[in-house]
Amino acid sequence: MPITDHKAMSTITINEDFFREPRFRPPQVLRICRVDRDNLLDWHRRELIPDARAGAKGRGHRRLYSVRDTIYINTVRILAEADAPLQQASLLASDMVDAVTESFCLQWKTGRDFSELPDCSVVLYRSDNAWHHQWFGIKGGESIPDGGLQRWMRDRHIESSVVLDINSIVFTLFDRILTEMGILPPAQQ
Repeated sequence: MPITDHKAMSTITINEDFFREPRFRPPQVLRICRVDRDNLLDWHRRELIPDARAGAKGRGHRRLYSVRDTIYINTVRILAEADAPLQQASLLASDMVDAVTESFCLQWKTGRDFSELPDCSVVLYRSDNAWHHQWFGIKGGESIPDGGLQRWMRDRHIESSVVLDINSIVFTLFDRILTEMGILPPAQQ
């Protein structure tokens, strides 16, 4: 659903501070990322996700998460639900933060018109008993090959894979972020 209220869009400035400013409490992150509390706490204990209390002094300071943190957590959740190893999910999530940020900025500039955006995906795959990932259309990756990703995977005899469509992730994640910030109205159920 494209944003049609350009007045609402102009109420925020999209810059590095927008992405880095700690602003979301844990209950908001649970809603934005569609992750449950136990998983989020477990990932913190395992040090798979950044510590959202960095810089807080003293006891009793609650975690605050930035937009970049939500991108990271959302990516770990998507990959964990697809049974990717958590260490691999964490590594790819680090790279995803910049890719999703870049794609969001493109979507914001185009008024979120998908027809003006390049196809961009990342494939996390298992081949020869090791995990790898390949970018397509973003982060210096090649464009999506002729014949599509299925053919690319078959040609490499890939045993198992997860394909993440960057633009789709950005579209859904930022709808939830902007809704949580009060910029977009809550979606109708």
